Order: sequence, then structure tokens, then C-alpha cells
Amino acid sequence: MENDAYVTYHGNSEADRDIARRSVLFIDNETAARVLTMEDTIEAVEESYREYGLGRATATRATHSVPRPGGDGWYTWDPMASALPKLGALAIRMKSDILPPGGAQVKKYCVAPGKFCGLILLFSTDDGRVLVLNAMFTGRFQWAEAGARRRPNYAIVLSFPGDQQLRYMDARRMGRWYLVPREELDAVPQLAELGPDALAVEEEE
Repeated sequence: MENDAYVTYHGNSEADRDIARRSVLFIDNETAARVLTMEDTIEAVEESYREYGLGRATATRATHSVPRPGGDGWYTWDPMASALPKLGALAIRMKSDILPPGGAQVKKYCVAPGKFCGLILLFSTDDGRVLVLNAMFTGRFQWAEAGARRRPNYAIVLSFPGDQQLRYMDARRMGRWYLVPREELDAVPQLAELGPDALAVEEEE
């Protein structure tokens, strides 16, 4: 126990010295756009998902709602936190909003109404067809050794050389998988509505 470090409350001199040695960055969307390129972002996301799939990173989210004065809707606060030990970082994303009263549905969109906002993965296969993966809202992937414990709600397992597996989990079974000829990709729902590949777009576009 003597090697344990404790950070408790302001006024604890040992805790104050420990906190003073740490660095915390507050980054808004404007700052992120100035300092991160699309390539940097995709590389970081890929590394994060890889570490998460191997069980070496965490990701959590929560929603907190309180009524507004007079009962006119709700204040909501949605923190999302992830720890990535490989980078020595813990990141927290905070989003706040005001929801209308009576449980009315709030419709949000990306760029313009009717535009689909999401990520669809495309994989080439040996016979020339394309495997299309749309995880929707609840789909999750895990890269693991074949003997590793499977998480709940797994639906599909793809086996790879070296006793490795790509596991797809979906608690609400919302995701969709398609195996189609390349010339029929436009027939996959929502795929034709997507914008260009993020890596193919110049900054001024």
C-alpha cells in the first residue's frame, strides 16, 4: 500500500503537487479543425478501435437530463469518456442540449435533412464481390484471438489466419451486412447517399 498514490481533495498538499504535474487540454471543434488533419483523425480512430478490440482501452457514455424551470423541456448533458493507455491519454467529450417538453422526438441531421451520417465499411473479397458492413447505432467490432472469451450479443464471427477473429456484436440487431458484386454497390441501402471518401477530399472542399 505504501507505493499507492492518492489524489483526494483540494488542499491536500500531496494531491495538489500531483495535479500540478499533470496536463489537461480543453479543445473545442474549432481548435480540433485547426490542429487535426483527416489523416491524423482516421489514424487515431483506427488505433483506438484496435486497442479497444484487444481489450486495452475503454469507452463509456451517459446521458443526464434535468427539467428546465417551469417544465419547459429538459436540459441534457452527454459525457463520453475513453482511456487509451498506449497513448497515455484519457479523453472526455461533453455535449449539452435542450430537449422539448412532452418527449417530442428531436430530428437531427448531418449537413442537410435527408443526408445519412454514418460509417459504412467496404471489404474486397477473393471472388471480386464486396462485403458491405453497416453497423448502424448498436453494432460493435472486436478483434480477438480465437480462444478469447466472447462478449455478449455477438452475431457474426469471421476467422483469419493465426487463430484471429473479427467478431461482430449487436445488442439490438440493427446492423446490416451485404455481399454484392462491385457493379451493384449502388443497390445497397444508404450507400449511394454517402459523401466522398474522407481521404479523397481536399481541405478547401
